[in-house]
Amino acid sequence: MDSVAYSVRRAQLRDAETLARMLGHARRDDGVEQWEFEVEQVRLHAFSAPAKFDAWIALAGDAPIGCAAAHRGFDMRQARPTLVLSALFVDDSARGSGVARGLLSAAAARALEIGARQVTITAGMSNAAARRFLSGMGAQEQQTAAYLLGFDHLEWLAQESQ
Repeated sequence: MDSVAYSVRRAQLRDAETLARMLGHARRDDGVEQWEFEVEQVRLHAFSAPAKFDAWIALAGDAPIGCAAAHRGFDMRQARPTLVLSALFVDDSARGSGVARGLLSAAAARALEIGARQVTITAGMSNAAARRFLSGMGAQEQQTAAYLLGFDHLEWLAQESQ
């Protein structure tokens, strides 16, 4: 695809509806069954103090064509802050044009700003396009197991601490 003239900027409160829609599409692309993302969740978690995640919007002119979202973490093994890029979405009309690279670049700049030396990027195992892109950018797929304790398990496990 030809290059698309685009810009990337930090998402702002006025972007909450667009961001919610695109974050939902990113979740769908990663194979999440309940992929919708509520606007109020975005407003609360991205734009309230303290923000739970950072987000960027890619624009072609005034039209949103992509987004990325990341949250901060701390790597105990390296004793350093880290950034976890948990959503990266580019509209079908702009895929292959450099927009994803621009969004990843914004996340990399943020990682360095907070003192991180690496970015952990999550992508659904079924999202072959994302996995190819990330591999092409030099990201190395990690062979680690991630475990998820669902809400029901959290409730009964938390009761043991009381």
